[in-house]
Amino acid sequence: MLLAASALQATAQADPPERIARFDLIEGSAQHQTGIDNQTRPADTGWPLIAGDRVWTDTGSRAEIDAGGMLLRLDGASVMEFTALDPQTTQLKLTQGTLGVQLRAAEPGQRYEIDTPNLAFVLTRPGRYRIDVDPGQGLTRVSAVEPGAAGVVYGEKGESLPLTGPQRRDFVGRNLSSPGLLATVVAGDDFDRWFEQRARLDAASVSARYVSREMPGYRMLDGQGDWHNDGTYGTVWYPTGVAADWAPYRYGRWEWVQPWGWTWMDDAPWGFAPFHYGRWTQISSRWAWVPGPAHIRPIYAPALVGFVGSQIETGTILLGNGRPGVAWFPLAPGEAWRPGYRASTRYLGNINRGWDVRGNADAAAYRFLNRPGAVSGIGADDFGRRRGERRRMEAVTAEELARARTVQPPIFRPGAGYGGPGQAGIAPQVPRGVYGTSGVGSQPFTAGPPGGALADQMRQHQLAQEQRQRELQQYRDNQQVEQMRQAQERFQPGFSQRQAEDQRRAQQVYQEQVRIQQLNHERRDQFRMEQNQREQAVQRMEQQQQQQQRFQMQQQQQQQQQQQQQERQGQMQLQQQIRQHQDQQRQQMQQQRESMQQQMQPNRGMGGAPHQRFEVRPGG
Repeated sequence: MLLAASALQATAQADPPERIARFDLIEGSAQHQTGIDNQTRPADTGWPLIAGDRVWTDTGSRAEIDAGGMLLRLDGASVMEFTALDPQTTQLKLTQGTLGVQLRAAEPGQRYEIDTPNLAFVLTRPGRYRIDVDPGQGLTRVSAVEPGAAGVVYGEKGESLPLTGPQRRDFVGRNLSSPGLLATVVAGDDFDRWFEQRARLDAASVSARYVSREMPGYRMLDGQGDWHNDGTYGTVWYPTGVAADWAPYRYGRWEWVQPWGWTWMDDAPWGFAPFHYGRWTQISSRWAWVPGPAHIRPIYAPALVGFVGSQIETGTILLGNGRPGVAWFPLAPGEAWRPGYRASTRYLGNINRGWDVRGNADAAAYRFLNRPGAVSGIGADDFGRRRGERRRMEAVTAEELARARTVQPPIFRPGAGYGGPGQAGIAPQVPRGVYGTSGVGSQPFTAGPPGGALADQMRQHQLAQEQRQRELQQYRDNQQVEQMRQAQERFQPGFSQRQAEDQRRAQQVYQEQVRIQQLNHERRDQFRMEQNQREQAVQRMEQQQQQQQRFQMQQQQQQQQQQQQQERQGQMQLQQQIRQHQDQQRQQMQQQRESMQQQMQPNRGMGGAPHQRFEVRPGG
């Protein structure tokens, strides 16, 4: 089974998010607080952002976030939360500071909403927007920056007010009974100039021609590699400036990211999209990334790899230095990705959609499973070190890979060198407000069209988040109970006998697994032998067909030669007849000539004397 991350394997849970956001740019410093476990860490371009996560920038800093269909740009001392982030809804909550939004496309059936302590703003057309929030004065300024941009502002009681670009309005309070005067947007401050510069860079992206704009991180590929069109895989991307021994998923680290589990964080500045979307292949010994069809909505995966091991009982593999290690390889086009966490059939179908996936029941189906140049490994004790602790990757010998099989990923061990979540219990240090105030202010509300459909979505999202929290807590409680039970058993009578019995059963299970593997090998050998026999039978049939074809061709050639010989004989007979006819004509002409000559001879007189000629001379 292929896996890239192992989450709560013993606990049934809902599918993880299919859509995420990520930091594209961090100027200065920013913070990220996860909503699923309330862990706070410095903003990281490799860490996925999901619904419930909260981000903020420090004073004098800026950040850009790619949320797929829209780009979010935060000015200094700004606080924002992802309320909803799924294929149907993008909902943000800005409680302080300045947010610039660039909506690339308003897809049908999708809702784009930005909530503040005063109002809710729903974007209806592509374009650039700016929202400023001053919680101290209870002020929200909404700007549709450019012509063509349009949206609707909703108040607390469901009242609405349209806004088109280039216009802006100021709002105080939670209703729209007395909105500020409508004014024309005039770009002037430093944030506007930075916003426009980043928008021009996004519009000039070369990679946008080859991948879906719903794929976060694709712009980082610009200038870092070359795009080509391959006859087999279609559009591919070759990275440039990589090490001689470079391979996908080799230079980076593994982090435990909830709710997926083990997630790959690459060291390269472009190393987000190629390691969470698409597949990798080798073309003429060069590694190439295959992004997949651009018309299919991309779905985030923690790492599209398969873990490999030769030690069945531990799931590890012996590295070149003799130490037990953890190893993995990249998936190639046509190979299905199977996560370690539980997921629905719909989720698996969506995440593997567009890859012409074939069955992977046999290890031989994986292209890079047994290739040393494609497999990366690290010591088992070094796998999943905490943030900032990197370890050098180790080589895996070809002999070891020859007997390796796909295995489950390592089990998560909190606090035991397997890199748990970030620092727990750190209270968020909310920056001072942009208008000299501190704190976040009153909680924003969610407004929308009359009918309460948006409120229902919010309640469903909150219920789902609470359910995930309960499942996570249940999993932790089960782990503690199991550890306590094992500790108590060690002090109970008969523990040694039970331990020996458990070891004996484990040995039996191992022997049974070995026997099953041997049977599988025998069946595989039998299948290959039968396949060879079928191939030989096909070859014999092909040889017979070739012989029959050659015999028919020989017969055809003989018939053609006979026809040609008959034609030559006919031509010779015709030529002979022509010559005979010409000879007869010459003889006839000769006879006629002789006859004419006889007639033209002078007549002789009587007695044979010739006739005398009389000449008449002049004058006489």
